[in-house]
Amino acid sequence: VRQLLTEAPDEEGVLRVVEQYGEALDAQALARALTWLAKFRRSSSRTWGRPQGPEYRRLQEAVGRHLNAMDADELCAVAVANDRLFERPAYGKKLAQRLNAVVPRCQEGLSSDTLVLLLFAMVRMRWEPSPALLKSVASRAAQ
Repeated sequence: VRQLLTEAPDEEGVLRVVEQYGEALDAQALARALTWLAKFRRSSSRTWGRPQGPEYRRLQEAVGRHLNAMDADELCAVAVANDRLFERPAYGKKLAQRLNAVVPRCQEGLSSDTLVLLLFAMVRMRWEPSPALLKSVASRAAQ
């Protein structure tokens, strides 16, 4: 499934894979689907803003249900993808809590760029970064 998401030619292709595999998608595949959707949306000159339609809503609902199973990389990817899609997901508060809890413990596995993009996304979505998360970003940026 992850390979199919990576090989999808466009937004519609990503959403078709999500629809086809539905409940069989794990946390990593859902984070990847949302990330590819954001990349396609940003690179397209004909589309802007967040996608519409029931497939997209179902994807967002599935992502929200799987937040507890996501690692730091996946949580960061979901936050940045939502920022790029101009989306304030219903699970935003829970995502912010998970980011604040997980990222400071796993910061060494994340690039400085990822941490900075995460912080920008959190600020734009008005999610309060914890002091531990801010410290993590500052220490990585100083390296």
